[in-house]
Amino acid sequence: MAGLSDQEIEVIAQRIVASLTGRPAGDEAKAAVRAPAAPAGVSAGDLGVFDSLNEAVRAAGLAFRQFNEMGLTKRDAIIESIRKVMRENRDSLARQAH
Repeated sequence: MAGLSDQEIEVIAQRIVASLTGRPAGDEAKAAVRAPAAPAGVSAGDLGVFDSLNEAVRAAGLAFRQFNEMGLTKRDAIIESIRKVMRENRDSLARQAH
């Protein structure tokens, strides 16, 4: 898996928050990151929805291995970007949690 740019990480974080808050992600978030191709033997899950539990487990295992191969620095950048966007949207996320 190719490394993600800082912009791609930010877009992913924005899409996660948009999904959690029910607000649409910006057009640039929709266009900037394409869903990765499904691994061999796994259907292309639509936003992580798969036809079977086995397919979901295989896809999760592959995603974990790919994430792990990025190295600590890149994983830290991804997580920090998600934290940043979640902090920016903390009020909305808190309302939805209750």
